[in-house]
Amino acid sequence: MSSTVVYPMIESTPDGSSRFAEVEFEFAPGDVPAEVPPYVATTDLKPERMVFSEFPAGFEMDWHPAPRRQFIIMLNGVMEVTTGDGDTRRFRSGDVLLVTDTSGQGHQTAAAEGRECVFASIAIAQPGAEQSDRQTERSPS
Repeated sequence: MSSTVVYPMIESTPDGSSRFAEVEFEFAPGDVPAEVPPYVATTDLKPERMVFSEFPAGFEMDWHPAPRRQFIIMLNGVMEVTTGDGDTRRFRSGDVLLVTDTSGQGHQTAAAEGRECVFASIAIAQPGAEQSDRQTERSPS
């Protein structure tokens, strides 16, 4: 079993822009009854709400900060995201992105490749509520 999982994230920068970085979650043995086979899990990320959304083909959203810290889990289609430093990435079905740029310029978002994209947004608690010694945000060097 894996001891960590690393996902891309979008974070605000000190100058009010945004950039991609990585967030790493460490696994530890799950707290399970004796009759359940052992497994590992991350700490509780304290989800606050979950919404399914669909962007129609051709959808484009100009610069905007995230409305809240949230995971985006792609279910169908392709989402293209551009950060303030000019980096553009595409996320496809099964991809996960942590969005934390809740202030400043934000990022641009579009449904890519001429089709709609469907995703789940899972809002999580602000830093401190879920942060532990088992979660580390890693900024690019």
